[in-house]
Amino acid sequence: MGRLRPSKTSGRKNWENSSVRRRREARKKRASWSEVWSSVTHQAEAKTNKHLRDRRDDRREKRYHTTLAKPYDSFWDVLQVWLNWVWGAGFFVLTYLIGAAVFMKFKVEVQQGFLLKPVIWCFLGGGALWALIFYTRVLERFFLFLYVLGHELTHAFFVWVFLGRISDMAITSEG
Repeated sequence: MGRLRPSKTSGRKNWENSSVRRRREARKKRASWSEVWSSVTHQAEAKTNKHLRDRRDDRREKRYHTTLAKPYDSFWDVLQVWLNWVWGAGFFVLTYLIGAAVFMKFKVEVQQGFLLKPVIWCFLGGGALWALIFYTRVLERFFLFLYVLGHELTHAFFVWVFLGRISDMAITSEG
């Protein structure tokens, strides 16, 4: 009997098998999307933690190095501190007076039966509808688009007010 010789196709099949084997091995080495995502989020979390640790250390360092009160350099520094206190006290009083006036007006309206007026029911119904839309996220993309539109039109308006020129504007619900 003669020697068996491999046919011409056997070399091709061996090459195809090795090619498939190489692809499978490469696929095993390649990370899955979940592993990639986990790695990316882990790196971001590590950067964030380092940033927060650095900020905390900076604050700690500043706190220990600035325990003594800063001496005022001039009369104007002292005057500025006193004026800030006066402004703060004035705004505190103003806030109290406005709050008291609003409360008194609300009290008078309650005594006159404001819940019987249709305007109040329309207002309360609109508030309830808006809360329902907000918490169920119905039409969220539409309202986000309206928000972005208003925001960008505000930019465009002020560019126009200050005599600027608008060449292009892109408005999507993503931003």
